[in-house]
Amino acid sequence: MVIILKTPRLILWEWREADWLPFYRLNSDPDVMRYSYIYFKKKQSDAFTESIRQKFIQQQGWGLWAVELLAQKQFIGFVGLNIPAYDLPFMPCTEIGWRLAKPFWRQGLAYEAARSVLDFAFLQQEMPEIVSLLPLKLIVPLKI
Repeated sequence: MVIILKTPRLILWEWREADWLPFYRLNSDPDVMRYSYIYFKKKQSDAFTESIRQKFIQQQGWGLWAVELLAQKQFIGFVGLNIPAYDLPFMPCTEIGWRLAKPFWRQGLAYEAARSVLDFAFLQQEMPEIVSLLPLKLIVPLKI
């Protein structure tokens, strides 16, 4: 069972098949993916979406939620929590992440969704901390 989060303008919930194509378009946008280490082809985007869905099962109902505008019933991206598989000195951890389609930037939507996710993490799941990771291509050159 996937946990559903709601805000005044958004619903964060389980991925549906109808979300896959708009997610691929989002993943293909050079502005959206500017700091990412990969540009997704359709097959890669679908595989990533399926891996997100599988993590909801492994993580007991939470993960990187699909985000929809309530009024328009429109998929705009994802916001949520992830247990990354990177090999970094501070692992294991839980990270917060987001990716919204460019038309939905600078409207406070990512903040609104992230606030709801953090409330869930700290108040309902009683997680001790949440981290936010830089894109890997920005981390790799740094010396620790």
